[in-house]
Amino acid sequence: MGVNGIYGLSGSGINVESMVKAGMLSKQSQYDSMYKNEVKNTWIKSAYSSFYSSMFTFKNTTMSHYKMQSVMNAMSASSSNNSAVTATANGAASAMMHRISVDRLATDAYLLSTDTVSRANTAKPASIDLQDMAFSSFTANGADSTYTVTNKTSYSPDKMANIHYAGQNYTGISYDGTQYTLTGEGSPTTVAPADLLSSGTTFTINGSSVTGDKLSIHTTASHAIDSYDVMETSTHAGTDTALSFTIGDGVPSYGYQGVAYTAAQTTLNGDGTYTFKDADGNVVGANIAETDVGFENKPKTISYTYDDLKNGKTLNDVAADIRASGVNITASYDATTDAFSLYNNTGGKENTIELTATNGAATALLNNLHLGSTDGSTLGAAKNFTLNQRDETTGVDGSATIDGKKYDNLTSNQLTVTGVTYTLNNVTAADSPATISVSQNTDSIIASVNQFVTDYNTMLDSLNSKYYETPYSDYQPLTQSQEASMTSTQVSEWNTKAKSGLLYHSSVIRDIISNMRAAIYTPVDSVGSNYNSAAAIGISSTDNKGHITLDAEKLKKALAADPDCAYQIFASSQDDSTNSLDSNVTAYKVADNYRNTGLANRLYDVMTTSMTSISNYAGTSDETNDQSYLGTLITNLQTKMSSFKTQMDAYEDILYKKYDAMEVAIAQLGSQLSSITGNKS
Repeated sequence: MGVNGIYGLSGSGINVESMVKAGMLSKQSQYDSMYKNEVKNTWIKSAYSSFYSSMFTFKNTTMSHYKMQSVMNAMSASSSNNSAVTATANGAASAMMHRISVDRLATDAYLLSTDTVSRANTAKPASIDLQDMAFSSFTANGADSTYTVTNKTSYSPDKMANIHYAGQNYTGISYDGTQYTLTGEGSPTTVAPADLLSSGTTFTINGSSVTGDKLSIHTTASHAIDSYDVMETSTHAGTDTALSFTIGDGVPSYGYQGVAYTAAQTTLNGDGTYTFKDADGNVVGANIAETDVGFENKPKTISYTYDDLKNGKTLNDVAADIRASGVNITASYDATTDAFSLYNNTGGKENTIELTATNGAATALLNNLHLGSTDGSTLGAAKNFTLNQRDETTGVDGSATIDGKKYDNLTSNQLTVTGVTYTLNNVTAADSPATISVSQNTDSIIASVNQFVTDYNTMLDSLNSKYYETPYSDYQPLTQSQEASMTSTQVSEWNTKAKSGLLYHSSVIRDIISNMRAAIYTPVDSVGSNYNSAAAIGISSTDNKGHITLDAEKLKKALAADPDCAYQIFASSQDDSTNSLDSNVTAYKVADNYRNTGLANRLYDVMTTSMTSISNYAGTSDETNDQSYLGTLITNLQTKMSSFKTQMDAYEDILYKKYDAMEVAIAQLGSQLSSITGNKS
């Protein structure tokens, strides 16, 4: 400010900058007071937000853990025959004996190479490239259309290539109704249809021989030999698919005209259509397009272009693409053993591995993998895959008898019954069931309660540390000008003091501490034994800050007398009154529900209520637009400060203008005085 002023011209010696600053002191003091208030409330909001985060974890992770039956009523199980069956028990299991016979293990559909894989290209016996796996020789430059020769269509010479006739290369072929004309490297050559296509005539196309009344013509980007009847009247679109097969993970079924057909009743034809037969083997639908077929457990297609193969796709890529296709099958290639494997991740007869080679290259690949079915102990002979013929490998359903009840159709060798999870390892001998003994795991329960004590004390310490933290009233937030005059270390040390005690004797924290302590010492009336309080199972307070300790021996005795007491004391959740108080009286009902609720649920509720209070007062983060009391207060202060800053700038301008005017007046008086003095002389 003042840069546009004209003060100083009068020679008065007045320090206008100092006078303006002095005139602004009152305004600056008011602004600094608002700034410090805004900073302090921002710190307070951040301190509460930090507590909100730790309370959220304490509620939703820590206390939720101690409400679990598997934690506070841990059970253990032992087996008389671990080689046949092992078991674990959760909190819902009863302490008792179970008998189990393993009648049949469930197996997964599993295919494994019976020998090292073979290569169609025998010159590369160690290659894992798909082109060597499926092709004895391979030429690939991309894929364009493959054209057929007809007696009605002329073909543009610039689109045709790889035509070889009588030792010459040609790039085009046309038909004028009488004869064919070949154009290309040499002079145009006319060929009579009878000569070109007569029976027994052999032509060399891309290095391969074509004999008889078929002719193949390919574009410059071609890579395979296809033969077409020259009397065909439509242009044939070539395909870029070099290798293609389908893979499925469940027993497929097919729908046609509202009727479901099994895989055994369905045939995939060589042209991609389907034929359906009824239960008696009669054809009910032939050459049905895929668009007219409904599928359940439809296999996924795995296919590769010639460019894919040219660019080095390998057996590892096949395995990865199967895993990524969405089927529930794990595929892998082991370079060490040179073996390929396919494994359905779910057992049982309904979970299969279905493979169908949909072109010749895929047929060669699948056969070269030498895949045999195995149950994990016996490996069968390698399968023989044929084009468009579905091959299905199934798993086996497991079966077990537990306490006289039979469980069939098991897709896994694990099942859970009445809180006990059984793992089936081997078939049991006839009339020799395994015995499973379930008992309470006292050591685990004691460890869990001891951990609860630690978690509770840790949370209480964090609350007490802020509630009793020493405030330093002489250390207030620094203004920006004050910070500018200090080193960064000085600012940091000052702010540490200034932030100390922000939550000193906070009523919100006081209520949390009080409610946490009450949750511990209040008995749980819903527990139907003498062991109905924390104190009764060995949890007691040790100091006036509310810390608790555990007497493990006392807890062990309580569990021996009442095995369910720890779980009930921690996890009871009573929504309604269980005593004679009038439950229609709200105050009585709330108090009664509280007394019937377990420790973990009480502390969960304490956190819920307290978090709501913090959210309303300070929000849940440092953001100020959260409609909380402090958020709104800070936002209003920021608005007020912005408005006041504008007023300060305007007032400063007024001061400069006033002193500018004073300088002009003094200059004018000086000029007049000089004039008068000069005239007298």
